[in-house]
Amino acid sequence: MKEKILRIGKDSTWYLIAQGGYALMGLVSVPILTRIFTPSQYGVYSLVAVSVMLISPVFYITFNMSVIRFYPELEDKGDLPTLYSTALHYAPHFMVATLFVVLPIAAFVLPLGTNRGVICLAIAIFALYVPFYILLTFLQARQQARAYAILFLMVYVGRYLVGAALVKWAGTGVNGVFFAWLGALIIVMPIELILLRITDNFKWSKYSPRLIKQFFSYGFVLIFTNISSNILTSSDRYLVQAFKGSRQVGLYSVVYTLAVDSFTLILSSLQLGAAPVVMQTYEREGEAETTHLLGRITRLLLIGLVPMTVGLYLLRIRVIHVLTSARYLPSATAVLPLALGIFCYNLAWIPTYTFYVKKRTRMILIPIVTSALLNIGLNLVLIPKYGFVGAAWSTMIAYVVYLTIMTTLSERLMHWEFPWLEVIKIVAAAAVMGIAVYFLNKVPVHGFGGLVLIIAAGAFVYIIAVLAMRVVTPSEMQFARETLRRLRDKAVPRNVEDE
Repeated sequence: MKEKILRIGKDSTWYLIAQGGYALMGLVSVPILTRIFTPSQYGVYSLVAVSVMLISPVFYITFNMSVIRFYPELEDKGDLPTLYSTALHYAPHFMVATLFVVLPIAAFVLPLGTNRGVICLAIAIFALYVPFYILLTFLQARQQARAYAILFLMVYVGRYLVGAALVKWAGTGVNGVFFAWLGALIIVMPIELILLRITDNFKWSKYSPRLIKQFFSYGFVLIFTNISSNILTSSDRYLVQAFKGSRQVGLYSVVYTLAVDSFTLILSSLQLGAAPVVMQTYEREGEAETTHLLGRITRLLLIGLVPMTVGLYLLRIRVIHVLTSARYLPSATAVLPLALGIFCYNLAWIPTYTFYVKKRTRMILIPIVTSALLNIGLNLVLIPKYGFVGAAWSTMIAYVVYLTIMTTLSERLMHWEFPWLEVIKIVAAAAVMGIAVYFLNKVPVHGFGGLVLIIAAGAFVYIIAVLAMRVVTPSEMQFARETLRRLRDKAVPRNVEDE
């Protein structure tokens, strides 16, 4: 187990850098864009960008999850070129169809009005974004976390920082963000191909119809899962647009972006580092070891998510005031339900692994479809009456139901070792931090520096409380110091014995 946590820790450090940088760039872009764009313009930007992010996984998720799941098997058989050739066989066909069929139709046929330019840019991004993520998944499966992090950040530096610069100083409007995003993808994709030594690993003749059938047997249902997930997580914005207009979409999107980017810092780095290790553990060591590993991962996740939720709620007014403009202050009323809902949605990631390792991916549809339909129904009732705040509460209720159903179904296949005792201690430590942050928030410090100071002080109090309540034991502290030492050496020895 020690070896596995070290491997996750090593990779998650790089993923933390990637996701932390991504979240930071997203947060930095918010004060820039919200000071330049009106809420209506920000709503248009948000809807188009979210559409790219939502539609793209439909076209790559089957391959991504299959690569992660089957990589250990084919690596043991010495047949990785077949995996590369089969998974990547689809990418050039997809790019040609999108750029030479879909894009011309959007540019010259569809009645897109004043948004035609930004939608055409989004389609071009979509054509490259799907292959980019498939290639990125191979780096993840190979546990080349450093390369993954660098290339990931390059794309999002382009999207957020270069895009914001174009908007602010070149006067490109909403289009500037998408021009920068497209340019970053054009630069990064050839680097991915070089790092994966594509000329050695990809052979057109190595394409395997048998393997592609296995991919689709395992992963095709994930397309519908992803569509349902998109409905669950994003239908509210489209319904807010339909009932209340782009101004309320902008208000809602600001809060959602702040909440998701904050949680992304904790979740995605751990998730990306853990996925290959969990699959390898189940494939090579069995269910009992996998169950124990997921229990340890749950504990790490909660140590980060609980204080993040508390802090986000207590500092909601200050965060929105500092990172946006006064026009967006009404959005603070949506922070509590969104923070609680996104917490539950992120926590549900742990039991989801049960369906992946057991190759029972079809069962994931049950909680997602149920929650998505519930979310739509609640939105249709609450948005006309309460606007974007109603959408926030609908999201929270749907995410709680999602976590409940996901946990119930996964228990039928594999037990989730939930660390109940540690959770009590973590919540108590977060409560101590919350009291400190409540009073610190009344201190007359202002601006971005004041926000950082309060967050740093709150984090310090939380760490002290965690240590005082022995959420982290002395032996675990020793283990953490050993892990940090190994990470500094940039190598995790493969002969470390499990404790």
